[in-house]
Amino acid sequence: MTDHKRRVNRLEDKAGGGDELPWLALKQDLDDLELYRAPDGTEHRRPFTAFEGKYNIIVVEYEKNWRGDGGKRVELRWPDDD
Repeated sequence: MTDHKRRVNRLEDKAGGGDELPWLALKQDLDDLELYRAPDGTEHRRPFTAFEGKYNIIVVEYEKNWRGDGGKRVELRWPDDD
């Protein structure tokens, strides 16, 4: 554990606890848009039921026209918003 993470954990403990569940980022595969990869390299497809109750999930998806036309704002969505 890094010194930074240790200090953050200590501050969260003093404040009454941090996140109840650890965070996990799943990144969309560019070749198969239905496939997502976890940091350990494992592959997953929606729905991500294997992670329910174990992690707070961050899903990174790619926009085909990522440069956009300048008029589209960047939006963050939570799974509840779908």
